[in-house]
Amino acid sequence: MSEPPRSFVDGLYRLDAVETRRRLATAMAAARAGTDGDALRRVEAALLRTSRWAIRHLDAAIAEAERPARTPAEKLAEAARYEEEPPGC
Repeated sequence: MSEPPRSFVDGLYRLDAVETRRRLATAMAAARAGTDGDALRRVEAALLRTSRWAIRHLDAAIAEAERPARTPAEKLAEAARYEEEPPGC
């Protein structure tokens, strides 16, 4: 049995998506209860920006899947448009 994390960031990079969301929810609840909310507002703004970035890329992937087949050069040119990283990374 693994020991519980000592802080919210302990072992963060080993977590899958479900556990990461659970850890984030726990950390946000603790921040709501124990802070003035400034850090929480910054985190929520960053999550919103990153979510919008992710939605744009998922939309592009769905559109790509629905398009007729293209040449490898066309695919490469299209992919180059979406190489930027999410905000704040």
